[in-house]
Amino acid sequence: AAAEQDYEKQLIYAQNAKKMPDVIADEINELAAEHLGDILLEDMGDGYAVIEDYAEQVDDLLGRL
Repeated sequence: AAAEQDYEKQLIYAQNAKKMPDVIADEINELAAEHLGDILLEDMGDGYAVIEDYAEQVDDLLGRL
């Protein structure tokens, strides 16, 4: 949902996970920092987006899933 900048999907996912969207973004960024050395998501005010530097890589990865 962050790769698509679909803020509604982000809210639905968070509700289903019974977590706040900020908590999920923090968890993703912590894992990314641990494994990649950098965060992947940035707060856009009304939701999260993949940082532009990593957008193509994330799109490629999602295309493989």
